[in-house]
Amino acid sequence: MDGSVEEILLRYGARWKPRRITAVVSKNAFSGSNVWCVESEAGLAALRRWPNHVPRDRVEGIHRLLRGLDEASFLLHPSPIADTHGTTCCAIAGSRWELCTWRLGEPERGNAISDARLDAALRALAHFHEVGERLPLSSGEQWLAPRSVLHARREGERVACPALERRRREYTRLHQVLRQPPVVVDEDCRDLARRTLEQLRRLDTSMRRLLGEEASIVPALVLRDIHREHVLFAGDEVSGIIDFGAVGIDSVACDLARLVGSLVPDQPERWRSAITAYRQVRSIDDETVRLAWRLDITGTLIATLRWREWLAIERRAFADREAALVRWQRLLDRVSGWETEPIGT
Repeated sequence: MDGSVEEILLRYGARWKPRRITAVVSKNAFSGSNVWCVESEAGLAALRRWPNHVPRDRVEGIHRLLRGLDEASFLLHPSPIADTHGTTCCAIAGSRWELCTWRLGEPERGNAISDARLDAALRALAHFHEVGERLPLSSGEQWLAPRSVLHARREGERVACPALERRRREYTRLHQVLRQPPVVVDEDCRDLARRTLEQLRRLDTSMRRLLGEEASIVPALVLRDIHREHVLFAGDEVSGIIDFGAVGIDSVACDLARLVGSLVPDQPERWRSAITAYRQVRSIDDETVRLAWRLDITGTLIATLRWREWLAIERRAFADREAALVRWQRLLDRVSGWETEPIGT
């Protein structure tokens, strides 16, 4: 175990002296964070070491947001715990750390989520968006979004969808990168690399059409990385939503795309059921629903292309290479099942 773990816990006083520390390993986690479950006299907590590229002001901003959710009685999020100096973001050995309350429950493990759990997940997401609308965010919170987008959120003005703009830029970049074949491809990803390029060529026209359509949105507080591993259940009820590291300001369609796409991919009837459940809590128009579908489709292909770049071109090292290859394979299998024109109808 990293000696920094016990050292950082000393900053939280005797109540958080660990009785047991367990590393939390997820085969779907590739963000670079490390998480431990801490058992102590005070109870259970999640100790997280943030990736070095995440700036301190963002971590502290996330903690302000979580405290705002505390005050709004959202109840499903982890809450940051202050050390003996009143700080929730601690620095040691060049890394930033946090200790948060532990959310009980387990993510959906089955291939086919039940209707009850699907409905509960979408209602919980809608509740988060509803609470998020009421949280005051100043123009100084630029770790969340540019000042102009924060202003638009405050005034209820429409802006071009930031998520769609990011996808356009990333697709253009990846298209340029992947046009050149890698000099060396490791044996375990050679077939995946070849098939990924085949799908890029097959779906390119449809992708450009989907990315080219304009979309104006009312900016909202969104999680941006809410997927099946980040929604916890106790029975059929949601007991927690974890990992707020990607939170930002964008369309609620971002979260719908990420969550519904991970729970019921390419299942139109269940997509409609998920949207119905969401609308039981919060109203959204059909334009937002279509944008969610577009973001799911375009995001899935872009993620597939990105894995080719990481593993076949950059040859990045991952703590669990096999899990990385499985993630790439699953994305590619999904993309391979789409019709060429139009996708996903």
